[in-house]
Amino acid sequence: MRTVIASCARRMARRFARRHDGAAAARGLLSREPMRRSPAMTARLLPSRPDRRGVLGAAAAAAGALAFPAIARAAEAVNLQLSWLISGNQLGEIVAQRQGYYAAEGLNLTLQPGGPTNNGVSITASGKFEIGSISGTANLMLAAAQGIPIKAFAVGLQKHPFVFLSRADKPARNAAELRGKKVGLTITSVIQLRGVLAKNGIDEKEVEIVRIGNDLTPLVTGQVDVVSSWLTNTTAIRALGPNVVAFTLWDAGVRLYANAYYATHKVLESRADMLARFARATARGWTEALERPDEAVRLLVAAVPNTVYEDERRAAEVMLSHSFTEATRGGGWGDMTVERWEEQIGLMADLGQLPRRPRFEEVATLDILARSRDGRPKRG
Repeated sequence: MRTVIASCARRMARRFARRHDGAAAARGLLSREPMRRSPAMTARLLPSRPDRRGVLGAAAAAAGALAFPAIARAAEAVNLQLSWLISGNQLGEIVAQRQGYYAAEGLNLTLQPGGPTNNGVSITASGKFEIGSISGTANLMLAAAQGIPIKAFAVGLQKHPFVFLSRADKPARNAAELRGKKVGLTITSVIQLRGVLAKNGIDEKEVEIVRIGNDLTPLVTGQVDVVSSWLTNTTAIRALGPNVVAFTLWDAGVRLYANAYYATHKVLESRADMLARFARATARGWTEALERPDEAVRLLVAAVPNTVYEDERRAAEVMLSHSFTEATRGGGWGDMTVERWEEQIGLMADLGQLPRRPRFEEVATLDILARSRDGRPKRG
């Protein structure tokens, strides 16, 4: 009898393997090229830590049988499409993966890297992946104004870490001191400057905008008087020297969320329970990073190629201080409010960045936060 069962199991495994390989090849996951570890491939290097059933399934596969395909497929596959390459911005997700928090919620999360050639909003809106994450919220407002069916359901950063940097010999310590200065900006950073100027009653003609790349060197060479960055870019900022002067969007009164999580209307309606489980697991990962940052950064460096512990540890301090605030002490990680969203929508509309002013209900929903409320630790 055992011989017959083993023979049947082998036949089932071969049929399952053929179907699995064909589907994987269609997705471009199988290649004859040697695998090279690069940031763009990190998503494949970051599987969720398996639970006991996942381990049993993996053991069966290693034995060449895959005799329990139902067990191997037990966890619900979920993809998180990023707006850029995998980095310290995903510290909490990586902790949650490695510590098995997604597996505990019945999820197998894959981080899908974005980048200059991958438009995360378009990919997620098309239905290819279930969840998206985007650094700024203006794109979500624009999507709503254009009728693209996506909404934010949580935010990773309560305070946007966007910062203006200048030299001590020609400082811009606040918005008023931007007057008469050359401000070096990437093409995507101009809107933040316009928001600061509008919020502080400064005519845009009083500032000269110089288009630069992400490199902060133009500040050192004197090509510009001010550059912009994220406070999490700690290595590049430290390279500017000890006398760099900084003020943030928040200092200037522009209070934007950052690292928003979003999904299509269809996913929000049909898979709300999955999104709530994702929110709970992600909240646990970020909370553990807050409470055990040294270990969290070690997990990050082990998972993401070309990262350095000391650099990522400094960046983590900034990320965590912007992720956990008074708002999360009351509402838990990921919290957001109607009032804050409406303030941001109003600013973007007043700046002429939106073809029409969308309502809050078109841009974001509080439903997933409500569903996951008890599972999102309150820290701040």
